[in-house]
Amino acid sequence: MSYPRLFATFTLVLGLSSAGCSLVLDPDSMLFEEQYSCEAATDCITGYQCLGSVCRPPGAQLECRDRDEDGFGVGALEERAQCDFPASADPDDADDTVYPGAPERCDGSDNDGDGDVDEPRACAGTSLECGGPPDDVSAPVKFECVAGACVLKPAVSTGACDVALACSGGAYDLSEARALGCF
Repeated sequence: MSYPRLFATFTLVLGLSSAGCSLVLDPDSMLFEEQYSCEAATDCITGYQCLGSVCRPPGAQLECRDRDEDGFGVGALEERAQCDFPASADPDDADDTVYPGAPERCDGSDNDGDGDVDEPRACAGTSLECGGPPDDVSAPVKFECVAGACVLKPAVSTGACDVALACSGGAYDLSEARALGCF
């Protein structure tokens, strides 16, 4: 709230009360246009507390939000730390499969929040790191670790069937493997 506006509000209250009118101000319903930043309670006016780098009224609490309950919250870094959330913010707090470091899935989403959608998961050399086949593929498939990336292949991946199944548009494309008679 700007000082001229505060002065005008104070003048109005004084004028009304001197005219015999009563005026009740409800601070919970008032809109404050500005928030005052702080690093400690001493930066705030008397009685206010410093929460999430903002001066807040007595009794205020941080709103610790993790709507999708994946363990990653939203808000400023200071707020997440005071709410016991990891330092990385949840890029999509409405989807519990999207959070920093989440395994990437072929679902049209950036599950790990790195800016790349449906990229292959990284692996260090063993197919066990890639996990089991996705639930939404109705064909016998398996993941293999190829050149540091988890690649989905037909379960029998010998000869002509040694093909990678591409993730496209949020789903694995099985057409090439079906055309080769792999399943």
